[in-house]
Order: sequence, then C-alpha cells, then structure tokens
Amino acid sequence: SLVIGFGATGQEAFEFLYEFATFIGPDRRKVPFKCYAMDEKMNTIAGFITSKMPEIVRDKELEMLSTKVDSEEFWGKVRDIIDQLNYVVITLNNDTVGLSLAVNLFKYALLHRTSKMPLIITLRCNDSTNEQRIDEVTAKLNDSITGCSGKMITIVPFGKEKDIYKCSTV
Repeated sequence: SLVIGFGATGQEAFEFLYEFATFIGPDRRKVPFKCYAMDEKMNTIAGFITSKMPEIVRDKELEMLSTKVDSEEFWGKVRDIIDQLNYVVITLNNDTVGLSLAVNLFKYALLHRTSKMPLIITLRCNDSTNEQRIDEVTAKLNDSITGCSGKMITIVPFGKEKDIYKCSTV
C-alpha cells in the first residue's frame, strides 16, 4: 500500500490497512505487509511514528519518505512500486491537489502497471464544496476503463460529509 499525506487521517488509514491486511497464511506465518508513507513533512512526523510503532518500522513494514507529490523522488518511487500496490490512500489537505494526484496516479497505473491485481486509489475529500467535482471526475475515469482495458483500477472518494453523518455511519 501507499499512503500519501501522513497526518492524522493518513496514519489512521495505515493502521486500518495494517490491521486488516496482516493475516496468517496457510503456512501459519504472517502474510508479508508493506506500506510506503509519503509526506512532505515526514521529517517532523517520523520520530513520533517510530516511537509509536517501533516494531513495524524496524521490520520495514512501513517505509517513510519525506517528499512532495510533484517531485522526481516521488514519481521514481511510484515507478518502482506501481506493480506491487493494492491500495493507494491520498489524504492531502488540498482537494484540488489530491484530485489531480489521483487522476495522475490512475493514468500512470493504466499506462505502466503490468500486474493483474486490482488497484484501489482512495481519495480523501476535505471540503464539502468539492464533493460533486470529485464524484464527477472519479466516476468518469472509473467508467472509462470498465470492460475495455483488462485492468482493474478504481478511484474511490471518502470522507464526504453526506456519508460521514448518515445515521448508519454514526
């Protein structure tokens, strides 16, 4: 998995992925887990994360990178891991940048991913005024490859107020 933006929501997403992805295999050993966490402020976050989850960091199940989403380092890492990913979680504070990144990752995966595994890109919506635009763009992209590319890549928005405050959610 790849978590982009490792603030409170990104850390919670990591904990969810870790908790629900680390199963015991048929050989009674833990199935391997790897998550890359990227944040432009990772240098100030990493110490806390290491003290909170020392074994996960020590065992290299979590690799933390301090980089911006428009950097050569970021896209180099994406190039290196694109075929290994099952999940990408985007939790940036800026919906415009987050949506642009989700679209670019979707297109990059469509062009360069050779893996037949599904790839789910989840995108955090921070501002309710952006919900409709995010829904329109993600629906259009998701529909564009349905049944024609043989690739299973999906963008799933989350954090929309109308979903958070439903009685069933609360």
